[in-house]
Amino acid sequence: MKLLSPAQGGGKPEVRECDIRDILKGACQELAVRAGDTVVVSLDHFYVYGEVARPGRYPLENSTTAVTGISMAGGFTKFGSASHVKVLTMNAKTSRFDTQKVNINEALSGSAGADILLKPGDIVVVSEGVF
Repeated sequence: MKLLSPAQGGGKPEVRECDIRDILKGACQELAVRAGDTVVVSLDHFYVYGEVARPGRYPLENSTTAVTGISMAGGFTKFGSASHVKVLTMNAKTSRFDTQKVNINEALSGSAGADILLKPGDIVVVSEGVF
């Protein structure tokens, strides 16, 4: 579970986390909900790695795609390339990752099928562009 608290005095919003299973066991007593907080509960998650502002683990919602995942991670860094994005999905049969390339520019231009719906545990990898 994540608690998103509004920014105080124009700063960055505060993000506090605790595993929902730990909360149900009575842990995370210090995690109090304050007025204005947003509670995000999700057992499923995905990862964003590479040239994004905030790489890390994010809650997976019903319609999270590669584009929305990158947005959740704060977008590209100055080195990130919209044409060098791939999604890694664990293949349960082979225990290896299947790789799908995603051209974010095509997805943002409305190209049908250019974006990918993320699954639990997926990894969105944003590589550097070639300069």
